[in-house]
Amino acid sequence: GFTYTRSTNPNLIVEGVQEKDIFVYPNPTSGVVQANQDIISKIHVYDLTGKQLMKTNTSSVNLGTINDGMYIIRLYRKDNKEWVTRQVLKQ
Repeated sequence: GFTYTRSTNPNLIVEGVQEKDIFVYPNPTSGVVQANQDIISKIHVYDLTGKQLMKTNTSSVNLGTINDGMYIIRLYRKDNKEWVTRQVLKQ
């Protein structure tokens, strides 16, 4: 005879928020942007040359004091202790 057993390795199961599910809004913005996930505990803002302009220990940041343009936003995930990078347009 023939026997077939199918199982899933529990170590391969992915749970939680995927990196693609994290973003900042509103984008474009004229002021405050915030992360859409509560797992974000820090935000760093950089210009396109890589110069750090500001940082916070919260899930939102006020871009109202910087010039209009494109900026790089780095979001720190407290769940897996990794950084996620996004772009935001300040108008």
